[in-house]
Amino acid sequence: MKILHILMRHFGFFSARVPTYIVARHLHKRGHQNVILNNDYVAKSDESKFEFIRNIGRNYWEKFYIVTKILSSLDYDVVFAYDTSDAMSSVASPFIKTILYALRSKRKRKPKVIYYNLELFVLDYKSHLKRILGKSLEQVFIFGCDAFVALSPTRLHLAEKIFKITCKKFVIPNSFDFEAKEIRKKPNEPFKLIYTGGIEKFFFDQIDKVSGSFEFTIHGASRYKTETLKDRIKKGKSIILSEKIIEDYDEFNRFVEKHDAGFVWYLDTRLNDKFAGWSSTKYFRYLSLGKPVIVRNLPELAETTIQNNFGVIIDDFSEIGEAVEKIKYKYQEYVEGILENYHKFEFSRNFEKLYDFIIS
Repeated sequence: MKILHILMRHFGFFSARVPTYIVARHLHKRGHQNVILNNDYVAKSDESKFEFIRNIGRNYWEKFYIVTKILSSLDYDVVFAYDTSDAMSSVASPFIKTILYALRSKRKRKPKVIYYNLELFVLDYKSHLKRILGKSLEQVFIFGCDAFVALSPTRLHLAEKIFKITCKKFVIPNSFDFEAKEIRKKPNEPFKLIYTGGIEKFFFDQIDKVSGSFEFTIHGASRYKTETLKDRIKKGKSIILSEKIIEDYDEFNRFVEKHDAGFVWYLDTRLNDKFAGWSSTKYFRYLSLGKPVIVRNLPELAETTIQNNFGVIIDDFSEIGEAVEKIKYKYQEYVEGILENYHKFEFSRNFEKLYDFIIS
């Protein structure tokens, strides 16, 4: 099969585009051709696996034209759209899939359109006009889809309150297969905690509250000037700010695996972030490498962590030191909780039902 992945928003490195990267890699291993409509950088190890269309447009109308032109070629067996803006740009897909296909195509099989819904932005738009227009365009696209993929049961429930979803529905966590190369049931000394992802403003506001005898590595890029964050890290604290870009997927896993536990924190001011449980890449990255987690007390995120004995729940940065001590004391128990329960969230296991639908 020839598969088109539409994800035009520039992010950085394609290997950091989860689940797009995971989906494309999985399908590549199954022998399918993957064409990526995206302008992210690509690690050398991935250059031979995927084909990229780099002309992605600068504004909505250019993107709409490019996507419509590509879809009108009827050259793809499956089309994945991931981002809200890309769903809006693909609004012509119902027409293309039905009328244009019937008029022009001699193929026996219609292309299947999959909305792999990464973000629930509609209710977070501040502009009333943008909310109405965005919701309308996204709804038209959904009407033309063959399947809608939500990242968790909660997010599917929220999506169904916003949109009328008449197509097939699937729930696939934003996860990885279990990839730990070495299972350690005793932590390092000193204990090594890691956060990966965007270095957001909450670090600048709350880093002074962090205390304890452990190393805390904060890794990622930031839209803010990190010099001010470095200035706020007090002397004597073992807080490491790492802005090194790690292009290769496996190399990044090895970097994370050197640590003992992962830190997950989202703000609760936006609906999309408040319900970032099964949609959290960093959460499943740590767990898939056998690392317990310290997470903020948010819906789904806290529930999943407690029910599966994955780690510790906190409400404030001032509790990080105490959470580290608890994990150190019960480290083996949390690791065994991961080994016993993580298989339920593995990507391949959950993706299989969608894959069967795609090839049917």
